Amino acid sequence: MRKTGNSSIGIVVALLAGALGGALIATAQPAASEAPAQRPPPSREFRAGGPPPEGAGWGMQIGRVLTDEQRTSWREIMQAQREKTRELMDGMREARKALIEASLAEKVDEAAIRKHAEAIGKTEADLAVLRAKALSEIKPPLTPEQREKLKNPPAVGFGRGGPLRGRGGPPPAQSPPE
Repeated sequence: MRKTGNSSIGIVVALLAGALGGALIATAQPAASEAPAQRPPPSREFRAGGPPPEGAGWGMQIGRVLTDEQRTSWREIMQAQREKTRELMDGMREARKALIEASLAEKVDEAAIRKHAEAIGKTEADLAVLRAKALSEIKPPLTPEQREKLKNPPAVGFGRGGPLRGRGGPPPAQSPPE
């Protein structure tokens, strides 16, 4: 009979622990109405200690250089190109997967690796042309100063000597001993 009492207590304790744990987990989650608006999409999140997401540098740099009016124009142009860009990005994703698979095959097939790498390169070129056309369509047009800023972005952040120094960066300046 004692076993029955202990097992009943164990079941009650387990149920209470489950209920409390579930309540804690539920309250730790953001409300469904808040979640999408408050978090950036994963592709735009910065990963500390690593490089920015692919393509982030280009878009971030353009955003810093454009006026509000130009930024609105840029968004409209990019919105119009969204479907074509999506198709290109989907194709590139598939080509990258195929390249990885070909690169990890037991027997190296140089022709297959080259084929997939060239497909990625072609897609990168197509995306670069789309971006260049979009920049040429911005209203009002880019000023010579804006073009210069885009050609020569500041060397800050992820390179040697930037504020996010990491592996291989120069050591911080030290004051001479007194």
